[in-house]
Amino acid sequence: MTASVLALVAVAAVTTSSGFAAPASEPVTKVKTEVIFEVGHPQTGAPEPATGLVPPGVVLLVESRGGSVMERYVKIHQELREAYRLMSFDKGIKAMLDIGVGSTKPVSSSIAGLDVTLKLLSVNDVQATYEVRLAESGEDPVVTRVAVRRSDWAIVGGRDGAKAPYFFLLFRPLTQAEEIDEARWEGMTKPKVLTSVNPKYPEEARKEKVQDIVVLELDLRADGTVASANVLEGKVPDLIEAAKEAALQWTFEPARDKAGRPVAVRYTVTLAFKLQ
Repeated sequence: MTASVLALVAVAAVTTSSGFAAPASEPVTKVKTEVIFEVGHPQTGAPEPATGLVPPGVVLLVESRGGSVMERYVKIHQELREAYRLMSFDKGIKAMLDIGVGSTKPVSSSIAGLDVTLKLLSVNDVQATYEVRLAESGEDPVVTRVAVRRSDWAIVGGRDGAKAPYFFLLFRPLTQAEEIDEARWEGMTKPKVLTSVNPKYPEEARKEKVQDIVVLELDLRADGTVASANVLEGKVPDLIEAAKEAALQWTFEPARDKAGRPVAVRYTVTLAFKLQ
């Protein structure tokens, strides 16, 4: 049994909040949508999934609920690994799309010849409905509609050939509160991880098969170094301390304001301690 730590990064908020709120009376005509395109590789010699588990064309798993966004993302990875006998995932291609009703946005794909688009059909305060189009060279496109609650993940995927890796498009419409946080970054550049240090999985926790998801809020200085790490989520003290010790050693390309000047910000990172 091996131990690993999956590091996920998400923006929390800039140091100085603007404090504005979206007018509740205005009709909802667009939604910011987080998308991640990922490729998973099967284990060597692994048996094919049971008949019917992977339908021809598209794998569709809709709405992963319960827990924080990052907890659900980690859970999705675990479920995909188990369902499709996946050994590893490539680094995902992430983007934040601002989509209006009736408009279509391309999604970056790491598979040559595969075009992926996301069209917003409708949106309200509760959910959004999308049309997902997967078009492979020389083949008829696969088009499907997905209705998903705001903040929940939806997944559409398939296989790059009969014996090839699986690909998955994960997407979720942000809540209005999340959109307000995202709006604070308009005209700014977000920090980017330059160097990261993986936490050491405490030996006692590994022996006891203890797992946890630790969410930290980092105070980043204007030079991109970490001033402090505060715990937002986490249940196991030893794993929390291991996560904090590692995160304090991370460095970032600093966030920059509209004038291009580096600024101090608060940033959220999630470290998933898991055993495989």
